[in-house]
Amino acid sequence: LKANGSDGPLSIPYNTGATLTWTSTFATACTASATPASATWTGSKALNNTSPGEGTGNLTQNTTFTLTCTRFGSSLSDSVLLRVAPAPFTLNSPATSCSGVTSQITLSWGTSAGATSYAVYKNSVLYQSNVTSPWTDVAVNSGTAYSYFIRASNLGGTTDSNSQSATATWCVGDIQVQATLDGSPWPASGTATIDYTLLGPTHLSYSTLVPGTYTILQTGSWNLT
Repeated sequence: LKANGSDGPLSIPYNTGATLTWTSTFATACTASATPASATWTGSKALNNTSPGEGTGNLTQNTTFTLTCTRFGSSLSDSVLLRVAPAPFTLNSPATSCSGVTSQITLSWGTSAGATSYAVYKNSVLYQSNVTSPWTDVAVNSGTAYSYFIRASNLGGTTDSNSQSATATWCVGDIQVQATLDGSPWPASGTATIDYTLLGPTHLSYSTLVPGTYTILQTGSWNLT
């Protein structure tokens, strides 16, 4: 018994099939079975079928096909294993963020049925194996664009997700506004008021308190007037 001309194990993409062919010598009857059960590979079969063979139907899990042939009460069996690659899956849009002044890009993806491991490809090159979702890339430079895809693997082969791109955020961290009076910190204790404007590309803050701390994790330049 062969699958696509192979004795197996044979690896195939998810939700595809193979063609089974077989021959027997001196047999009087042949019976098919599969594990897990198959709707088509079951019951009595011809003693020989080398062409055109018989299709397995599309498979979504590893399946062992067996042919048992008998003659005068004796029987012999042959099997072929088809290993199915992981199912298609989707890489979501990356999320950019800051951890203090460190930029980072976080990836998340859906489950690929049958996958036993996942790997991150960054700019088309294998970057890290055996990852889980979500996964965060901290080895990025602010303002730089990166592309990613995820590769799911099992014994049946690999399946790649779609590709996604993201540009690492510029992270400026916290901004603290302080004041001095005659060269000394002002006020000496507590807080005081002074008119100033903290202006940024995506944030506009008016305040009169000093000292004042602003948690600003946004892109661009900030000016104090």
